[in-house]
Amino acid sequence: MKHNLLIFLYIIAVSVGYLFFSNISFASSFPNGNDIELIYQSGEEESVVETKVVAFPKRLSVGDTFYLAIYNKNLSDKRIKYTLSPYFYISPMLSSSLTSEIYQWKEEVVNRIRCSRFPEEQILEPGAERLSRSCSWEFPPLEDWNEPFWKELREKLPPEGASCQLRFSLTTTEIRDDLSTVDSSHDVVLDLWVTPRSEKETQLLEGWLHSTPVDLLPNDVGDRKEPRKDKSSEEILDLRMECLQGSEESKIKIGENRWDPWLFIRTGNRKPSDPNNPTTLKGWRELEAQLSPSVMRDEVRFTRLQLEYYSSSSQSKREEARKELVDWLHSLPQAQRVSMVSSLKSKGNLFRNTTLQKEYFELIDALD
Repeated sequence: MKHNLLIFLYIIAVSVGYLFFSNISFASSFPNGNDIELIYQSGEEESVVETKVVAFPKRLSVGDTFYLAIYNKNLSDKRIKYTLSPYFYISPMLSSSLTSEIYQWKEEVVNRIRCSRFPEEQILEPGAERLSRSCSWEFPPLEDWNEPFWKELREKLPPEGASCQLRFSLTTTEIRDDLSTVDSSHDVVLDLWVTPRSEKETQLLEGWLHSTPVDLLPNDVGDRKEPRKDKSSEEILDLRMECLQGSEESKIKIGENRWDPWLFIRTGNRKPSDPNNPTTLKGWRELEAQLSPSVMRDEVRFTRLQLEYYSSSSQSKREEARKELVDWLHSLPQAQRVSMVSSLKSKGNLFRNTTLQKEYFELIDALD
């Protein structure tokens, strides 16, 4: 299945002078069955930067997660400096012929200080490729389970599923010769196939939602979501605040200690989290075993494998558990792998100066 259309994409790229390009050809394909790959490349005589968008999956069930990763590659023989916003929001919209409603995602952001940082200059060596952005969009987030779009879609979805259109914009900035800048937004449309969840797992998801207090669900603040619980100004400005804060009752037991569940769960994923998450490794094993193969089960396995690693009773068993986790991550489709590895790497400050610090950084080293 292939889609072809023409878009115009502008990227800030600075070398000796200011390099920029437009007239980009766009193509998407599904090279690995359930993956999506989009390539943006200069249509000019001398290509400068290629932007690749990789996504997974094209077929998913209600409650699953859709992953997307954006890369920039230097196609020239010169070092390129370019500036991208350090934090920007991609707000995709989902539509279906089964409903007249439209659903728009809003990313959950824990650390608001990231929104006010200055743009970051990055350097690409000749031939080098760098991850620019990783996104995870749930179909839907637990807190939006009963939004009109999702409620009607679930009621009308036939057993074989139905096509849905995912639309989002890539916003980039071009630097002109006179150093003026022009922002441009370009729409991307993807056809995805969404299927119903089993009745048993649907009831499980609805149970998690009904048992989650409102103050543990995020608050819609316009262009994004934020944790609803009030935080002091000191906490908001604390660069260590890269993770949500779970309640005492939801802490997970590892050895003699109990740990916040958000240390091991991807930010924003409440399937399950506080207050519904298992609090023991045995509980996570049982939860994974009762789920059918799916991306939602992958997220549970992601947490379970981390707990297997941190709960190991000896160095040899810990090494085996670490290898199992790393091998599993490496086996995942690219966009899904990038999202999960990015989640692991984002929590370094939360593990630092804890009794799990050594194991955490050994895991990160093994991933690299």
